[in-house]
Amino acid sequence: MKAANILIVILFALVSACEKSGPAQNSPKCDGPPQKLYNPSAELTATQFKTGSYWIYVDSSQTVPGYDSARVTSFMDVFGKPYPEYCDSVQYIAYIINHWPQGPSEGFTIFFASIRKNAGCADFCGEKVYLPYGTAEDEPTKYQKTYYDSLFIYDRFYKKVQKTVILNDPSENNSKVIYYMNSDEGFLRKEVYSKTNVLLKKLLLVRKNIIK
Repeated sequence: MKAANILIVILFALVSACEKSGPAQNSPKCDGPPQKLYNPSAELTATQFKTGSYWIYVDSSQTVPGYDSARVTSFMDVFGKPYPEYCDSVQYIAYIINHWPQGPSEGFTIFFASIRKNAGCADFCGEKVYLPYGTAEDEPTKYQKTYYDSLFIYDRFYKKVQKTVILNDPSENNSKVIYYMNSDEGFLRKEVYSKTNVLLKKLLLVRKNIIK
């Protein structure tokens, strides 16, 4: 399936699932125009990387370092009603990143107060990879968050870096996956560990081209 089609499926699933999961199933449906628009914060909106953005990484986990590239191949910015009972509209920003040669492709969706990877429904689906800087993690059994005012990665310092540990990532065979991100440059570093905590992948950003 092409990346653009995958993106449409993700967004359709998000809006459809939200509409099916409204808290007041017997409330009258709202057919009028939205009364309120819910947009992600300015920081989260700053992480919308548009088609053509790319990152190139060195994989330092190997005896002979290899390389991996990640490119945004699809981007979409839409509004949808989260619940049919409410006259409100929510902004959904989504993009697909294709990794080569290591894979896999990843879909990221910005909505409400987080960025989710491979989300398929409302705000609590998919893997949470990013929160507004300094926000406390409310799901500590699934994720671990650490914030750095400045962090050295590969050959330079990056400001306001968020480290997210996904303890069991379904898209990586339930391995532990660690992302290092900020809102300016995006995906700075990624580590994948086996179930026995053996380092399988350590991608460090060496070059980028950001389009917003």
